[in-house]
Amino acid sequence: MRITTAEAAEILGVPVGRLHHYLPRADRPGDDPKHADLDRDDVEQVSLQWMLLGRPHPYWATAAEAAEALGISCSWVRRRAHAGSLPALWHDGRWHFRWHELRAEVVLPDAVENGGIAQVADDERTYLRR
Repeated sequence: MRITTAEAAEILGVPVGRLHHYLPRADRPGDDPKHADLDRDDVEQVSLQWMLLGRPHPYWATAAEAAEALGISCSWVRRRAHAGSLPALWHDGRWHFRWHELRAEVVLPDAVENGGIAQVADDERTYLRR
C-alpha cells in the first residue's frame, strides 16, 4: 500500500523535512508531502527496527501492551494474532500491533445498550463499530 511522506513521518515519529535521512526513497524537503510514493510495509519495517533497538514507538504496541489495552491475557493476544483475528505483524520473533488497530478492537460498555454499536474515538476521528 502506498502512503504519503506525511503518513510515513507520522509512523516513524519524525518531521517530514527529516524523513529523507531515514528513508532514502523519501521525497526531499520542499516536495509535496501529500504525494503518495512510499510503501507502508517498508516504512513499518524501519519503525520496527528502531523499536527493536530499544526506541519506544507510539505506532507499535507489544503483545503485553496489546493485552493490557484489550483487557485479555498475553497468550490470548498471541493466539488471536496467529489466527489472524487480531491485526498484527510478526517481526524478528515477536508480534507487533498497530495502536490504531487496537483502538478499533475496543468495545465500549455502552455498545450492548445500543444494539452492539459502539462509538470509538481514534485520535482525530470518531466512528461507529459493531
